Amino acid sequence: MASATICEFINERRARRSRYHGHCKTHVQHVLTGIAIDIERLASRTTRHPHRPRRPTTFQQYLDARGLTWEC
Repeated sequence: MASATICEFINERRARRSRYHGHCKTHVQHVLTGIAIDIERLASRTTRHPHRPRRPTTFQQYLDARGLTWEC
């Protein structure tokens, strides 16, 4: 984490003290708070360049060449 991110994490998110007890629960809280900060930052970005679609990956080309689909 950069120092600005740590500062934002501590001051704006009140993360100086953990809400939960225990190392594992505190870690989960920090990870989820970090994800929330990232989502906020992405949402506040302005799009200056339109999104270009990526080239198909080698695996996608392999599936397309054989007429296979990828379903999760």
